[in-house]
Amino acid sequence: MAEVIGALSDEIIWLMVIYLGLIFGSFATAVAWRVPRGKQFVTGRSHCPSCGHALGALDLLPVLSWVMLRGKCRYCKTYFGWWYPAAEMVLTLFFCLIYNAVGIGGEAAILAFASLCVVVAIVIDCEHRTIPNSVLLCVVGSLLSWRLIFEGGSAEIWFGLSLGLVLFFTSSRDLVIKKGLSCVSDVKVCGICVAVLSIEEISTFLFAVGVIGIITGLIWKQKRLKVTMPWGAIALASLVLALVLPAGGNAIIALVE
Repeated sequence: MAEVIGALSDEIIWLMVIYLGLIFGSFATAVAWRVPRGKQFVTGRSHCPSCGHALGALDLLPVLSWVMLRGKCRYCKTYFGWWYPAAEMVLTLFFCLIYNAVGIGGEAAILAFASLCVVVAIVIDCEHRTIPNSVLLCVVGSLLSWRLIFEGGSAEIWFGLSLGLVLFFTSSRDLVIKKGLSCVSDVKVCGICVAVLSIEEISTFLFAVGVIGIITGLIWKQKRLKVTMPWGAIALASLVLALVLPAGGNAIIALVE
């Protein structure tokens, strides 16, 4: 496999990464719609959530179908949320950053799965203002596996892991925050960030939170949305960026360049 990949040109590999990002991004949006509603995402055809009509291949082209149909169902004209094509593009961006950071291999596969779970969590948080524990456990499990396998088990990592998991499971058991509040998911996300991030990656994480928060705030203001901003989604997106972008102040220089 390595020899086959090595024989491909950089342009072909980048096109494959983008293609996989879009395909898995479309899958992530389907999972994000089905999981909160208790539906199976492994089996069953995709269908319009409004009229129930089965969707064909032309209705499921990542990003393109949404643009061509102007964000509406071909059959009942019901509008789909803008976050669905946005999520497909975000996962594609994550895949590109992961490939640029670690290339192709086991490390990239674990990070790609984690980023897919993060995008599922982002879409759910944008729509429901809460994130299921099952999705968050997939995120923290995959990221901690990557950290321990490829980064080693230093004292710093074990300390952050212990503190983050205590925060995560304490909020899960509602020992600190009253059950039913949407901010419970945000606290769990904070626990994940504490458990996964190293000290060098914190500055990149805070920078990403600031930039994404400002952009999200401008969108909220323009659309005059009265619901709370999805801070859990913002933090998770920033977490992925902090892991795949250069640590410390070099991340800002890399973005500018």
